[in-house]
Amino acid sequence: MLKDEEVDSTKVFDALQQQAAEFREQTLLQQLLDQQSPECRRLLALLSVCRLPVDRDAVTAITGFDELEPHLTKAARLGLLEAGTIRAADPPHYHVSAILGPLLEAEIDAAARQAASHRAARHLFAQWWESTDQPEWDRALEVHRLGLECAECGVAVPIATALSNRLLGRVRFAEARDLAKTTLAVCEDYRVLHSLARAEEVLGETGEALAHFERARELCPTIGDNTPESVIKEYSAILHNLAGLLRTLGDVPRALELWQQSLDIEEQIGDVQGKAATLHNMAGVIAQQGDVPRALELWQQSLELKEQIGDVRGKAATLHNMAGVIAQQGDVPRALELWQQSLALLEQIGDVQGKAATLHQMAGVIAQQGDVPRALELWQQSLALQEQIGNVQGKAATLANMAWAAGQTGDKARKIELNREAARILGGVRAWPDLVTVLRNLGSEESPESVQYLAQAVWLLYRVHVPVSSAVPLAAAFVRRVGLEQTAALPVAGLAAFLAATRGSDHPKQEEFQKLAASMLGACAEAAGVVEADLTKWTESSKVVDIDEQRSRFDAVVDELVPADAWLFERGLVEK
Repeated sequence: MLKDEEVDSTKVFDALQQQAAEFREQTLLQQLLDQQSPECRRLLALLSVCRLPVDRDAVTAITGFDELEPHLTKAARLGLLEAGTIRAADPPHYHVSAILGPLLEAEIDAAARQAASHRAARHLFAQWWESTDQPEWDRALEVHRLGLECAECGVAVPIATALSNRLLGRVRFAEARDLAKTTLAVCEDYRVLHSLARAEEVLGETGEALAHFERARELCPTIGDNTPESVIKEYSAILHNLAGLLRTLGDVPRALELWQQSLDIEEQIGDVQGKAATLHNMAGVIAQQGDVPRALELWQQSLELKEQIGDVRGKAATLHNMAGVIAQQGDVPRALELWQQSLALLEQIGDVQGKAATLHQMAGVIAQQGDVPRALELWQQSLALQEQIGNVQGKAATLANMAWAAGQTGDKARKIELNREAARILGGVRAWPDLVTVLRNLGSEESPESVQYLAQAVWLLYRVHVPVSSAVPLAAAFVRRVGLEQTAALPVAGLAAFLAATRGSDHPKQEEFQKLAASMLGACAEAAGVVEADLTKWTESSKVVDIDEQRSRFDAVVDELVPADAWLFERGLVEK
């Protein structure tokens, strides 16, 4: 480049000699830039808004230059612009290196940079996103970034929605959540909120998920005669998924109400797949309420719809759930027959994960029938499949059930070993609610370490969302095990009272949870020698209802209960 007739090489060399080695590349670039025309520098500055190589048409669109030459060719010849082909059949692509970006900042003002970002976002959205059925991931993210940079929500939102949903399908929930949050910081949209809520629900952030599902429902356009079908389907899906979360939180009546609304919409627009999925979920809840005949009727309808559209995987899932309920009703032979049908379908489509889940369920029923050796054999098959596909949570669930079976055979040591292994796996993947369940199972054993396991579970209760139906009984189990005279008893009783009052507000058994928490607090007061007349004063002085204070008190003593080498998970992984 220094042999180029238009480059003052003497001036360049003088500048280089005055700089330390680590700054010489920047100095060289600055000297080369200074010797270019203002038009050339402006072209490079405008093009630098894009961080990926683009073709000549995109350069024209982004920079707004009617004539790119001689600036483009000269900048490429001097190394101020990277030029080359990405694939053999591609036209040349151009890219301004990141190291050159800071040197170009003064060439254009903020308004010009913003306008270039707008042009880049719109042009590349059309070229890299709308014109292809399979957009490249890196290019999609770049267009999304440009869209956010200039608040071009018509560009950023469709990409964020599609990419978030793809991440959810690939079990990359934290990435889906982060992408959605980044988008919502600039563009609040019902589709992105829906994706965010779905990710948060799986990650155990149910409070946030509930708020975002509700907000997505509020922001969704009003359904009318001229509403696009894509919007109607999205609204139906929001109702469907919100209902699923409400069911988990214990608000079954509202869940069924929303599923019915979703079902009505699906029938209206002829969404057979959506209708089948809604009937499937409604059946599961109705079965839990005890109306098994009605549940089986809905599952049968779902089965027929899935048969109609050739949904083999969905059909296998419905057979799987029907089998579980029929087994609970005592017709184990019929249940096993349906599970076998489900297994055959899963084998047909190569669904290893589904097969592992079905074997897992079959094993549980067979174990309850008393054939523990056969159950362990099926669980072992399920475990092998879980390991094959890397489903660590499924593996942990199977290990936990195998631990139960080991306990049934009297092998207490094996039971503890399998539960500990399951706990380590769940902690590694941050499956905190499931980890709490396993820790409580470990804590139920009559062993010197039982308090350690329960203390770890309670430590998690202060930090992650666990359903109130599990959290309050766990707190009670800890208080009973540790003893009322221990310092840790009162803060955990206070935690139980807090959870019963807050997370239990919509639960049908809230009164039961509150009574259990109140009995714990009363027992702690009695152990402290507090008479009834002084109870109110003691409650205030102990700051029983101050959850932050109770958490601090528990944290102050937890290390006395759990030695450093006894923790089954890395506490640093838990989000504050």
